Amino acid sequence: MTAAGGQGGPPRPVLGLAVGITGHRALDPAGVVPLEILIGELLREIADAAHDVGRQHANLFHDTVPRLVMLSQLAAGADQLASRVALDHGYRLHAVLPFAHAEYGHDFAPGPERDSFDELFDQCESWWHLPNSRSDGATGYALAGEATVAQVDVLIAVWDGKASRGPGGTADVIDYAVRRGVPVIHIPTDPDIPPQVLWSGLDGLPPTMLHRDSVPQRALEPLAIARIVSNLLAPPSDPAELKAIELYLGERERKWRLRVEYPALLALAGVRKMNRSNFISAPYEATTRADWLPYREALTNAGINTGTALDSLERSFSWSDRLADYYAQTYRSGSLFNFFAAAIAVTLAVLGLVLPAAKVWLLGGELLLIGAVVANTRVGNAREWHRCWLDYRFLAEQLRPMRSLKLLGAATPLMTVHPSANGWARWTDWYASAAWRAMGAPPSLKDQAALETVAEHIAAEEVDPQISYNHVNAHRMHHLDHRLHEIGNRLFIATVIAGLVIMVAIITHAHWLLPFKVPLGVLTAVLPTLGSAVFGMRGQGDFAGAARRSAETADALERSTLRLRERPIELPSAARATEDAAVTMLADLGAWRTSFSDKKLAIPA
Repeated sequence: MTAAGGQGGPPRPVLGLAVGITGHRALDPAGVVPLEILIGELLREIADAAHDVGRQHANLFHDTVPRLVMLSQLAAGADQLASRVALDHGYRLHAVLPFAHAEYGHDFAPGPERDSFDELFDQCESWWHLPNSRSDGATGYALAGEATVAQVDVLIAVWDGKASRGPGGTADVIDYAVRRGVPVIHIPTDPDIPPQVLWSGLDGLPPTMLHRDSVPQRALEPLAIARIVSNLLAPPSDPAELKAIELYLGERERKWRLRVEYPALLALAGVRKMNRSNFISAPYEATTRADWLPYREALTNAGINTGTALDSLERSFSWSDRLADYYAQTYRSGSLFNFFAAAIAVTLAVLGLVLPAAKVWLLGGELLLIGAVVANTRVGNAREWHRCWLDYRFLAEQLRPMRSLKLLGAATPLMTVHPSANGWARWTDWYASAAWRAMGAPPSLKDQAALETVAEHIAAEEVDPQISYNHVNAHRMHHLDHRLHEIGNRLFIATVIAGLVIMVAIITHAHWLLPFKVPLGVLTAVLPTLGSAVFGMRGQGDFAGAARRSAETADALERSTLRLRERPIELPSAARATEDAAVTMLADLGAWRTSFSDKKLAIPA
């Protein structure tokens, strides 16, 4: 990701696509040249399709050349063949090694095979190795296959159609890619069998329960590659989603926060004190840089070199996170204003009946408040406060865990969200996938100790803070809901008391109560109006539901952090625990998003 040009703003995605290769080491010499030609044509079609997406949506992508990557283990056979072809077609070569470079070199026979490995390795733009040793046996190769799938958009598989002859074989990697929702282009080793596309997205099926035999398959027709690449890289076709992208990319920093009704309510309810940030936003990128500094420093101190992988992500997260905060306060404040203003307007109308001398002024105030409610609602909906808050917060929480997922190499943020045959459904998913590509290669984890250091770092710096936040938020929302419940109840109880007093005055003809009959009558109209407003705010805010969801999320995250702190821990366990934590946080946000999706600003009944 890079700046959107000019004077800043949310980063525009850099158009890119990563292609992975898996296949057999032993290839029929007679089939090598035809295979080179076929893979070359395939990579050219992928590149052409990526450029087409860039031209069609030039206003949404950064104006750089599409970043096309071939990710390879550089093994003899299909890996090295595809790597050479990719370099010839202008792709950048990245490598994932099952072992450290020196150890992995022993896999290659001295002579042309080893020379080819060294030559390709020297041409790699980046590379990383997994924390395996030779004593891990075939596990290292299996993990390299998983890491390949986790970091690519499309997998090319040169495969004979047979089961793997050991862990991490081509068939196993294909199965893993199918379950992960990654399109697989199967090139049979038999030239008489036409290539096919294996992908759950062809029929819009959930990928997790599929395998190479049950996944939807189609012949690799001339337009198939263009469709797949477009589905992966192009933004959603829904006009509303395209408009949302343009609105987001056009955002600028919102320094002043003029709507402070919601933080004022929290302060009055004793939930949270107001502070300077409720009125003035600190610079977005500088604030996030300071927030992320401990995370980065801990990695540096542990000897984990992330390079520039976190830079683009940090900037993207900064804008989505800070804008989400701004729109959250603005929308919530606008919603509270409508309830309070409507209640006060009713109060002024009632007072006009008992204060005829001030009726003109009270009527003017009532009309002014009603006009303010209408204007507030129209402005808020026209500027999409509600949608911006939901979208930007969801995007921010999609981006945040990527910094930890990238550290593990074999983890991916796209566990539950994949484009289908119709492309991306939501712009936030499209943007998040582009941000993941822009991060580049993961860091190398040199050994088991480095893996355990990273696992503890993720637990301490990523998951533990979210557990603490959710515990605090659960308590805060429960407290706010309880306070509003108490206030609403007391207003209705006071209404009953005022009504009973009036009834007693009427029945007993108690003269000493008669002077209070009119003001008490006013209270019987005003108090339930205010009570209804309080309960309306309580229902609109869904504070009880938020408290429950935060408590459940904290419990689920605690299970993830326990898994991350198991010792010894293997890379797949650390990757799955981190993915599960990310899924848990997004599930909470998904429920929250669903709860609020229909709660746009509205004029109270």
